[in-house]
Amino acid sequence: MNQAPPQLPPIRAPLQRRWREFRIQVLPWIVFAGVVTVAGFLWKDALLPEPVAPPQANCEPKGSETFAPPTSRPLDAMPSGSAALTLSNGFNGAKGPRD
Repeated sequence: MNQAPPQLPPIRAPLQRRWREFRIQVLPWIVFAGVVTVAGFLWKDALLPEPVAPPQANCEPKGSETFAPPTSRPLDAMPSGSAALTLSNGFNGAKGPRD
């Protein structure tokens, strides 16, 4: 007289609960994989140096090419009131709001 209880079909979890479990367990892994992939592409395109050809051994000027000396003068040779020696953006005489 010991009969087994009848087997009932399992009750499905509500959609809201399944979405919550997906958000907690699966979605972070998908986002992490996407961020790592994008970071890898950015690293490859923006941060790694591009290979360049090695410099040529013969770097002498050809023909009549000459290099002109620099036209700028060193700071010691400039007059003392020169604009190049003033370390300002041009607002020395401007008065502040409290002046």
